[in-house]
Parts: sequence; C-alpha cells; structure tokens
Amino acid sequence: MRYDAVAKLVARLRALTGIKFTPHVLRHTRATELIRAGVPIEIVSKVLTHRSVTTTSETYIHLCVEDVRAELVRAGVWTQETAP
Repeated sequence: MRYDAVAKLVARLRALTGIKFTPHVLRHTRATELIRAGVPIEIVSKVLTHRSVTTTSETYIHLCVEDVRAELVRAGVWTQETAP
C-alpha cells in the first residue's frame, strides 16, 4: 500500500473506533511481536531497515516483565528456585 492510502485507512479507523493511533505505532507493535515470536533482533532490525540493532532494541521493542521472565525460563536460566 502507498503511504497516502494507509494514512486514509488509519484516519477512517480512528474515526470509527475512537482509538487514537498512528501507522508508526503499528511498526513498534510488529517489532515487539516479532521478538516475542523468537525472531532474532538482527532480523527484526533489518525488516525495519534500521542501521543499528540498538535503535531497534532501545526504541522499538516494548517487552513487559512477563516477556523477559518467559525468555529467561526458555533459556533455562530462571526457575522458581533461582527467583529472588
């Protein structure tokens, strides 16, 4: 889709739902979902066409405590016994 078509679609959706968002917010959401799905940060960074993974990890990825805990459990470095 072209930028103007997306902008018009978002404007219609905002008017219909009353939810205020921008297409850029969807970029952040997609980046976070890719990370949650196990896609390496380097790949997510390339998909977003960032020059640096630091931009991706520090600005675009919005993980919660549960996300971090789940990854630590998956990696085998966190258990109930090792929890503080």
